[in-house]
Amino acid sequence: MTGSTGAFEIDVPLANGAEVDAAFARLSAAGHTILQEPTDMAFGHNFVIADPDGHRIRFYNPPAR
Repeated sequence: MTGSTGAFEIDVPLANGAEVDAAFARLSAAGHTILQEPTDMAFGHNFVIADPDGHRIRFYNPPAR
């Protein structure tokens, strides 16, 4: 039997944009696969890495309401 597993996204909220940028610096320096560099989007400042199974992990700071 062949095939691949489904992938999903885990979202990790952080306290502020500086924490998002610091997490990006640590994770990229550690060699994690970066899928999206830090950027501002409607749901906040964020970036995305992939875990070893290909699942997406998004670190973000929700915008102020």
